[in-house]
Order: sequence, then C-alpha cells, then structure tokens
Amino acid sequence: CEVASALGSGPVSGFGASDCDCEAHLARRGSESVLREAVIDAHARQREK
Repeated sequence: CEVASALGSGPVSGFGASDCDCEAHLARRGSESVLREAVIDAHARQREK
C-alpha cells in the first residue's frame, strides 16, 4: 500500500486494492523503464522511513 501510494499519479482506479483503502495497486507510466525506476524509488523511500 505504501509503495503504491508513493507512486503518485497514474494509478488504475480500483485495480488490486479491494482488501485495503488504497485507490489502486496498479500504476501506469509511459514505458516499462520509467515505471521500474518509479517503483525502485518508491521502495527506497519506504526503507528510509
């Protein structure tokens, strides 16, 4: 949930979040490499907390 919310704009509403209060757990970006970097950054930010 925390990583999905850290991805910011681009979630696909209602996908993969039926068991929590998140808008979605699926994010969309212009390319796979851009999405991959966003996920890596989101995980890194969560580890720093």
